[in-house]
Amino acid sequence: MNERRHLLTFAGFAGLGVLVSTLAARAREREEVADRREAETRAMLRMARALADATNAEALARVGLAQAEELLGMRGAVYLGNPLLPEGDPS
Repeated sequence: MNERRHLLTFAGFAGLGVLVSTLAARAREREEVADRREAETRAMLRMARALADATNAEALARVGLAQAEELLGMRGAVYLGNPLLPEGDPS
C-alpha cells in the first residue's frame, strides 16, 4: 500500500511538473510576441515622427531609405536626380 501511495504522489508531481513547464513555455512565447510587437510599434512611431518632420521630397526619401535599410538590414540609395546617400557617407 505504501508503494502505491508513493507512485501516485510521484505521478501527481510529474504531471504538475509537465503542466508548469508547459505554462512557462507559453508565457515565454507570449512575452517574445509582445516584445516583437513593441519593437514594431516603436519603429512605426519613429517613422511616423520622421515623416511628419520631413519638409521636402529629399527628406521623405531619406526617411524611407533609413526605414528600408533598418528593415532589410542592408544599405541602399535613392536617386532623385542626384544620388541620395545616407548622411555622412562620403561616397
